[in-house]
Amino acid sequence: ATFVLDDRPQVIVAAGFGGADRVLSRFYLGRVLALLAGGGALAVLLPPGEIKRLLDGVAGQHIEGVGDPGMVQRVGKALGWSVRRGLTAQCRDYATPAPPDLSGWQAAATLTANRGGLIACGDFGAARAAVHGMAGIPVPRGGSPAAWDASRMVPALSDLLQYAVSPEYSAARAHLL
Repeated sequence: ATFVLDDRPQVIVAAGFGGADRVLSRFYLGRVLALLAGGGALAVLLPPGEIKRLLDGVAGQHIEGVGDPGMVQRVGKALGWSVRRGLTAQCRDYATPAPPDLSGWQAAATLTANRGGLIACGDFGAARAAVHGMAGIPVPRGGSPAAWDASRMVPALSDLLQYAVSPEYSAARAHLL
């Protein structure tokens, strides 16, 4: 799937997606919807350096000398006057000598997206396989003695497992069903 983030965020799904494993498809679509709903799509999609350029461009709307002038102009056009005006306080906070620490934003958005995927598919094994795949680590075969050793190398799986056995997950699944 491809994100199109403009006036109306969209997800474009490849033609072959419908023929894919239905449980995995639900995981990925749930993941995408969680990213869009939580506002974390950019945090997950953009490399950290690009996120900083973008945030500097937003702050440059109100703080002189912050951000690359080209990016400040692009962001200004994309946001529009009323949105820029509504971000004044946040821009000033961001441009202070001790700006907010956003280093964990990308990781938190990824964990939230994975949780959304698990809620949508309802199958921890499929979610585990998808998270392994996104990490570029082959999914160990079931019953293999090293199966969980391989999964320990994928940090997002610890959070996903804890979430899968939580009352919050059970409540979310019950709400869907």
